[in-house]
Amino acid sequence: MISAREVVFALSGAVRLARMDPGGLGHFDTSIAGFWRSFYAAVVVAPAYVLLIAFEAALRPVGAGPARWALVEAITYVIEWTAYPLAMVTIARWLARSDNYIRYIVAYNWANVLGIAVFMPVAAITVLNPTLVGLLHMAMVAVFVYQWYVARIALKITGGEAVMLMVFNFVLSFFVSTVAGLMLH
Repeated sequence: MISAREVVFALSGAVRLARMDPGGLGHFDTSIAGFWRSFYAAVVVAPAYVLLIAFEAALRPVGAGPARWALVEAITYVIEWTAYPLAMVTIARWLARSDNYIRYIVAYNWANVLGIAVFMPVAAITVLNPTLVGLLHMAMVAVFVYQWYVARIALKITGGEAVMLMVFNFVLSFFVSTVAGLMLH
């Protein structure tokens, strides 16, 4: 189990990274146990995710029944939180950065909490008012830049390599959500 103190400390590290302060990396527990506990970040943001998908489903009904919808969304959520870290095992090896893998995934997981905290309200506003899609795009760019910075600093890679990781992450996430969408119709 993770302590509230560790969550607060990790989130303060995520905020420091958002301010482009590399000292934020010092706020994360980069032990093996800390690595596994960093996946509690998915639990922290799950309520916001559930609210957003429920809200979106109410506005844009899907063909699946409630049980299937809940199951597909739950499985998608787990895949979204695990596919990229699993792929990064091999990618970190290719980049000769295996020694920075744990630090990166811990920082990435906690940074996702902050990224989702920025993105979710904007996504909800856009669902209510689709004419504000530009605001959604700005939030996406901000989260992309933030994740780019976390990858660059935590893995100690070039800016170009970090861009390639973010593009890969985006394509992977798009693929997962597209498959999930097909399963709901």
